[in-house]
Amino acid sequence: MIRRFFQQLFHLFLYVLVFVGLAWFLLGISPQETWIRSKTNVLALMGQTQRFSANMRQTAGDMKEAADAQLQSASDRLKGVDPYEKVAAHFDADIQGNK
Repeated sequence: MIRRFFQQLFHLFLYVLVFVGLAWFLLGISPQETWIRSKTNVLALMGQTQRFSANMRQTAGDMKEAADAQLQSASDRLKGVDPYEKVAAHFDADIQGNK
């Protein structure tokens, strides 16, 4: 198990070396610049992933609140409570005040 891990790590290291070598040879990008660009891109990707997950978490919470409100409204209607009673009373008061 440990041997397999170090073998995979060694292969990854070789792939990175080949990538850096090809970038240097074919594109003229030095190894230091390749490292800086790669690090910047990985950090940007991590930031985007964190923001996306935070948005998903917030959206799920908002959806829960909306579902709770709808369930409460349905429960009130089943119990015979008019959900628009307060709005109607407010309009009635406005109409009575204007006469």
